[in-house]
Amino acid sequence: MLKSLKYFKWEKTLQFITIIGLSQIIMETRCFLSLVRLGVQAFSWAAGKLVNNRIGLPTSPSSSDVQNHVL
Repeated sequence: MLKSLKYFKWEKTLQFITIIGLSQIIMETRCFLSLVRLGVQAFSWAAGKLVNNRIGLPTSPSSSDVQNHVL
């Protein structure tokens, strides 16, 4: 009887540890996904800032545009 009670307590302890571990994994996954979303937004913002050249390929601003902006 005493032996089965020890196993029951041990099993409950393992279940508790498992629940805590799973909740931490879920929270870390949510945090990671929010960082991925932020990265995608930053990439989209940067892609929107690119200028198309005559061929239609995205390029960064030309050096004359940068010089005009600085001057």
